[in-house]
Amino acid sequence: MGSYRMMNDRLTHPRRGDSPPGSVYRLQRSTPDELVLGNRSRSSECYAGNVVRLIAVALCAGCGRLGFDAPIDSSIGHDEDGDGVPDTFDVCPHIPGPQLDTDHDGVGDDCDPEPTNPRQRIALFAAMTPDDQPFSFRGSGDWTQRADAMHFDGKFDGSMNYGVALQNAQITIGVDVSAVVGATSQHQLALGATPDPSLPHHYVELNEMLPGLSLAAVTHFDGTSYSYPAAQLLSTGLHGGQILLQETALVGTSVQLDGGWPGESYHLSLPTTSYQGTDAVFFVANNLVLDLQYVCIVAWP
Repeated sequence: MGSYRMMNDRLTHPRRGDSPPGSVYRLQRSTPDELVLGNRSRSSECYAGNVVRLIAVALCAGCGRLGFDAPIDSSIGHDEDGDGVPDTFDVCPHIPGPQLDTDHDGVGDDCDPEPTNPRQRIALFAAMTPDDQPFSFRGSGDWTQRADAMHFDGKFDGSMNYGVALQNAQITIGVDVSAVVGATSQHQLALGATPDPSLPHHYVELNEMLPGLSLAAVTHFDGTSYSYPAAQLLSTGLHGGQILLQETALVGTSVQLDGGWPGESYHLSLPTTSYQGTDAVFFVANNLVLDLQYVCIVAWP
């Protein structure tokens, strides 16, 4: 799918009132072989000239997105990426951009794994507001609903689960980590697509167990133990800040990790036939105080 690199353009307007400038990250395809993960200055200019086209986008994309019945009005509805286009009508609701959708499948080029092949759909976009998060949360720590995020207190482990039937899928989460708890504790963000996490499967993660382990990985769980068939050392450990974590799972082909922090991105791909589709996705956090800001699932046959 190409490589990722970071852009460090400073934001002039932060997305959330409690986030500093530079805290919104862009995942953008700059060439057919390259993807860019970075920051983008906000603007609502892209919305004004595209209302008519957005109506058509909404009609074709609405089949896969929850709550796809809001009016097209830039002043109404949640706007995750702050680009002036409400999430309900944004072809990439978590990525500010020009609303370019080359193949007209309702998934914008900036978040479409195949921007010239019209077969993707946004199966879910959840802004994590009280009326827009269909997940179940559990774990030793406490999850708290905030106005624009789900907050985890970092007390040991916390998990999120969502039942959804998927074949090929790209699952993306945005997380703001405000504290890393315990110098020698396990610090982990993990994301996967499997009907039962207790059964053998692959998933992607940022994982740290000092002093011996600090890596980004496509990890394999065989039902008993864990191995790291595709891994890269974390250059500065698992630290606080805005994090994008993404798994791309292709049936019978591969599982891929993309993401990281601004200025520190990771890309790993593991060829494997083990992934054969799923009916659930999961997210796990260990010993990290964080806000889960959004979840986006792009799916295709």
